[in-house]
Amino acid sequence: MVDGVWITAPAGLPNDFVVLRVRYLDDVLDRAFADGIDQIVLLGAGFDTTSLRHQRAGATFFEVDVPSTQHDKRCTTDTLLVGEKQSAINWVPCDFEKDRLPERLKAGRFDPARRCVVAWIGVTMFLSKDAITATLTDMATVCAPGSTIVLDYIDPDVISGSTTSPSAQRVAKTVASNGEPYRTGYTTTDINAALTDHGFIPDDHAAATALQQRYCHTRAPLPAGHDWLRALTAVRNARDTM
Repeated sequence: MVDGVWITAPAGLPNDFVVLRVRYLDDVLDRAFADGIDQIVLLGAGFDTTSLRHQRAGATFFEVDVPSTQHDKRCTTDTLLVGEKQSAINWVPCDFEKDRLPERLKAGRFDPARRCVVAWIGVTMFLSKDAITATLTDMATVCAPGSTIVLDYIDPDVISGSTTSPSAQRVAKTVASNGEPYRTGYTTTDINAALTDHGFIPDDHAAATALQQRYCHTRAPLPAGHDWLRALTAVRNARDTM
């Protein structure tokens, strides 16, 4: 449970990391709101509850996902939010493998002249590298300098099948059996390079065990072999540096 809301892990994914990455994102959002940032873009939002838990006066959320998922989610959110709270969420239908994100966001009233936070949680590992690169390119065009991107990623050894982590082996097998296999992983060096190439300066990296040490001081340490899961933040540099 995070801030009174139950967080359910996808089948097979370690529950600890799912909760920890939400806590990590919550910290980023709290700092952003305090700094006057009021546009939050949730890429591949799925059934994430961020836009429900972080309702703030003046804040606007852009939920980006495929239409079928959004339809199912709205059946619930429209009953929970009314008035201004409901209008604070803009639904942006988008397939990362096919659609161009800037056009979709701008059609949803996103303002590229203002800073934003982009949350890309639980998504990169399911996309092709080409789709990830295209999305980073799109983000570089719509994120004003000083914007923050938050994402998580997995080790490339999980994709190749050479990982020695029992946790990674189990989860990779589970998601593949569900028809949605992992497709892309990064080393820390490679994800840093990909972000830097698109004008985002990596700011904070944290693997699963580091996140647990940061937030859960009283809990027993995670079992060995969970650091194939990592989260990071990066800040959009001035456009003229690219």
